[in-house]
Amino acid sequence: IMGVPAELRNGGGTVVRVKMGKDQYLQFREIDRPLPDYDGHHVAIYVANFSRPYGLLKERDAALDRQTAHIHHLEALVGARDAQLAAASAKRDAQERELDEAWAAAAHTAEASDIERERLERAIAAQERIITYRQSARWWIRLPWLRLRLLWNRLTRA
Repeated sequence: IMGVPAELRNGGGTVVRVKMGKDQYLQFREIDRPLPDYDGHHVAIYVANFSRPYGLLKERDAALDRQTAHIHHLEALVGARDAQLAAASAKRDAQERELDEAWAAAAHTAEASDIERERLERAIAAQERIITYRQSARWWIRLPWLRLRLLWNRLTRA
C-alpha cells in the first residue's frame, strides 16, 4: 500500500526490513516468546505522497463494500433456502407422524382382526363338532330320551 521497499532476511530468525529513509529501516522480527508489556514508545512516520495510498485504500474499501453487499445477498439467499428447508422438514416430520399413527392404527386393527378370526375359527370348529355328533347314530338313539327328559323337566317345574 505504502510502496516502500522491504526485504526478508533469515539470519538469526525471520526478520522483515522496511526501508524508511536513507540508511533507516524499520525491522519486524518473529519471536517464540510472549511479547513484553508496552513501554510507551512510539514511531512517527512521515508520508510524502499520501494520495496514492489513500486512493489504494479507497479502492480496497470499495471492493470490500461490493464484497460485503454480495455476502449479504448470499446470506439472504441462504436464509431463504434455510427457511424453505425448515418448512419442508416440518411438513415431512408431520407427514411421518401421520404415517406412524396410521401404521399403529392399522397394526392395532390387524391384531384385533386376528383375534376375531381365531375366535370365529374356534366357533366354527365347535359347530362342526356338534354337526358331526348330531349326524351320528349315537345322537339319533339318544334324541328321544333327551326329548322325554326335557318334557319331564317342563312338566315338573310348572
